Amino acid sequence: MNKNLRNDTIVAPITAWGHSSVGIVRLSGNDSLKILEKIFKPKSNTKVKNFKSHTIHYGHIYDGKELVDEVLVFTMLKPKSYTREDVVEISSHGGPLIIKKILSLCIKNGARLAQPGEFTKRAYLNGRIDLLQAEAVADIINAKSEEALKISQRQLKGLFSEKINDFRNQILNVATELNALVDFPEEDISIDLKNVKGALKKVSEEIKNLLKTENLGRIYREGVKIVIAGKTNVGKSTLMNVLSDSERAIVTPIPGTTRDVIREAIVLDGIPVELYDTAGIRKTARGIIEKMGMKKTKQAIEEADLILFLFDASKNLDEKDENIMEILAPFKDKTIMVGNKTDLGKKKPQKKFGKELVFISCLKKTGIQHLRKEIIHHMVHGTVISNEEIIITSVRQSELLKKTQTLTCTAVKKIDENFFEAILLIEEALKNLDSLTGKIFREEMIDEIFSRFCIGK
Repeated sequence: MNKNLRNDTIVAPITAWGHSSVGIVRLSGNDSLKILEKIFKPKSNTKVKNFKSHTIHYGHIYDGKELVDEVLVFTMLKPKSYTREDVVEISSHGGPLIIKKILSLCIKNGARLAQPGEFTKRAYLNGRIDLLQAEAVADIINAKSEEALKISQRQLKGLFSEKINDFRNQILNVATELNALVDFPEEDISIDLKNVKGALKKVSEEIKNLLKTENLGRIYREGVKIVIAGKTNVGKSTLMNVLSDSERAIVTPIPGTTRDVIREAIVLDGIPVELYDTAGIRKTARGIIEKMGMKKTKQAIEEADLILFLFDASKNLDEKDENIMEILAPFKDKTIMVGNKTDLGKKKPQKKFGKELVFISCLKKTGIQHLRKEIIHHMVHGTVISNEEIIITSVRQSELLKKTQTLTCTAVKKIDENFFEAILLIEEALKNLDSLTGKIFREEMIDEIFSRFCIGK
């Protein structure tokens, strides 16, 4: 980021744009109080330049002599602010015209509009948080479930950063010992290379274990797509309603009611889920509308993380079920076979298809909890998250950790073969960890991370 931009005073609305009772505009930078002084008249006799940190002041915003709005102003002086700069937050009425007017006044008097994520970027650049914590801020804003929120909050607390710094210290200790042998050959320095390799193996294994959370982090952050597939009139729409606790899909005794793909966002055991009720699959569709519905169904199946193949458990599998299993054959490793209508009878299918077989009755709501457990087990592969679990939450984190793990693992082998090359590998591993927390500043990487933020954060 350009250093001149960092010296600017920035401004942005930090509440959602639109009509509301209250709106807040935030200023951050060296000239925050100077700009406020030009547009704000406090009710008290205290001058703006004498405002103490973390105090609230009542007054009015003026454009020259023209009254703009009645406001509350909250001042947070450096370094005890979100950005570690002088920060002013103007709380006004929330009409878009008022917010726009206050923004224009701030810009007219020396501020510039903040870039996406620039307040958090300044918090990082000024050392208040590291890059992992900055990423956590974005994840908190975009969290789709309570569990995803908890994971991000743990990261914002610095638990992930502590883990990375622990890795760094372990590797740094090894680097220090090896470099001592190189830098002071005349000294009688004795190092147990077996212990050195053991230390590197230990941290390599710890990183490897952390990398196992990568898929779990993606699931909690992005969620999963579950498709309910089956022939017409087996209860797909009813199952969707039962799982989502709603009447999202229309249910009738008439076969083929669902002609389109219906989507419902739900949360299962803390995991965000997009649940899709699809048109009944036939080998040959009849009519242009049914053909379009079938095309969408097949596309949904291809993109799904999990497929629930629903069949009528009160009857034997018929030719239509067999046809559907043919269509689903390439995806059987991500399919759970679900027998519905057990209230009318229960016939075990002649052949098992997919990963699991679960029997339910949507009408009586029996077996639904068991089905939920199987869905969760399939999504998280039996992994249980503890309250202090560290979870990888981005591709950037994963890639840097994979490189670090590879470097440390290779360095163990190189210690006996090529001492100097081992040291270079270890130093490269340290650089990767420093890139992870942001100790090494790469402008293009930083800009890419903060471009995902909303303006005002």
